[in-house]
Order: sequence, then C-alpha cells, then structure tokens
Amino acid sequence: MIRFSSIAVLLLILSVGFPISYASHGGGSGGGGGGSCGGECIPPTLGVDRDGKVRVQDGLMINSMSFDVDLYSQNVPTQVLNKDEQATVILKIFDNDGPETLTHVELHLAPYDEFVSGVLVEKSVATLVWDGRDGDEVIGIYDDENILQNVAIDAKNENGFNIIVFTFEPVATIEKTSLLTILWDENRNVVKNYFVDAIKIIDPNTAPTSEGGIYGNAIPAWIKTSAGWWADEKISDVEFLGGIEFMIQTDILSFETTDSEKTVHENGEIPYWIKNTAKWWSADLIPEDDFVRGIQFLINNGMISL
Repeated sequence: MIRFSSIAVLLLILSVGFPISYASHGGGSGGGGGGSCGGECIPPTLGVDRDGKVRVQDGLMINSMSFDVDLYSQNVPTQVLNKDEQATVILKIFDNDGPETLTHVELHLAPYDEFVSGVLVEKSVATLVWDGRDGDEVIGIYDDENILQNVAIDAKNENGFNIIVFTFEPVATIEKTSLLTILWDENRNVVKNYFVDAIKIIDPNTAPTSEGGIYGNAIPAWIKTSAGWWADEKISDVEFLGGIEFMIQTDILSFETTDSEKTVHENGEIPYWIKNTAKWWSADLIPEDDFVRGIQFLINNGMISL
C-alpha cells in the first residue's frame, strides 16, 4: 500500500524495489540515468564524506539516542522500540552545495534482498520517503504489510543542515533488524547507509517467551535454512512441508489441532503471507514465534498432517 500527501502536485513513482536511477556513488562517480552528475559529483552525507572528513556529528538519532555515521555500513547498539508507541528517527544531513540541494530521502525498515526474475532486488518491509524536488514537498509511505501507523515526515533546514524527522507507531513486533537510508541531491548523486541491527520492536505487554518458543521446542537450524529456500522457490511446497511433518512426527515440534482458525482454500494453495513469514524469519527479521504461528495455521487448515 502506498499513501501520499503533498504540498504541491508532484508525481513520485514508487515501486516495491524503488528502482530509481542515480548517479553512481559509493566508491566512484559517474553518470546516472544516461547522463552525468552535472559536474558536482559529491553526494550528501550523514557523517563522513568520501574523503574521510567529518561533515556531520550525530547524523542519526533513534528516539533519544544519537550516533555518528561512518561511510556506507556500520553496527549501532540496538534500540528497542515499543509496539503501539511513537518512535522517532531523525537524520541530520550535510550537502556541500547547501541544504536546498537535497531532493530525496528514504528510510527503509528491515531491508532485505530478493531475487526477482533472476535479478537481486533490494526491498524492505516498510519504506518512508521525503521528496523535495523543485521546491515541492511530497511524502510517500510504502507499507504493504501495514506494520506502521500514524506516520509523519517533517523536513527543515537548521544551521546549514537538512533535518528530516520520521515519526511512526509500529503495530507489529520485529526481531533485531537493520535500517537503510538513501540520500539523493539535485545532481542525482546518491549515498546509502546501512545501520546493522539498529532496531528491535517488542510488545511491552507480552511476557518474553522461553528459549524454545511458544510451542516449547527449539526449531533446528536446518529448518530455518529450508524456510529461506522455500520462500525463494528453491525447494517445492511438498519438500518443505514434508520437513515440517517430519519434525512433528518425530516429536521435534509439538502442535495442537484446532478449528478456531479454519479457512477454506479451494485450490489448496498456501497463502502468500506464509511464504513471506518464512522469508523474514530466515533473514532474522521477525521472531521464531511468528513463523511457528504460520505453521500452526497450515495445520489448522489441513495443509500439514499430524
């Protein structure tokens, strides 16, 4: 689902993978979208520029904690966000041609890679976008899984820096995961920053589960690997579900049969969200319990035999 609001009419096209053409940065410089970067080939920065000079201090803030930003990728102490409570991510951005040249900012929650028609595509569970080309402001929210609510994006210039403030309330829990930022200036210079294991979203009203998960037994590591293969269609439904049935039949996992969630699937196909859950769990984007609930759904609907 994509939602937009705008101060002035501006078309901003967003897709699942955000295939926007940039000038090439992250090492060198060059043309993007068939042209050059217009002579000024230095991308914006949240901290250190390509020459190693510190341009920004405290370039990333998650709630009350701020962090200096290195080039491209870094680990930051995991910040715990609470489900159904407001969270804030603030980006402090420097562009050598001045704050008015910043035109596009993306904040990706839980980024991951997926092969689409043989091409590795960068995606994320949710993406928030600020776009200010030609002086017009547009915000975009890509949140197909509806994990966020009450989203707001504000932008201002302060002491020569762009300050982009993202506020939102998460409505789902997510295991320790990363953030990705993408900054773009008017010359189509771009820089990406990965903040590894930056956030974790918990439900403060739910007691922590035991080590074995909500159904008491730990899932073997090979099932996690198989879940990723299955989600990427490297193994068939029959092969994956056969592995789950084996775990149940050999008492590695125990489940109960219930009709409380019974749903009719006339074509016998597994719902797409089950595979999404398997993919995210295999990539450590969601807790094991969420994956197990998906397996329980398949059992309840007769797709796995006890």
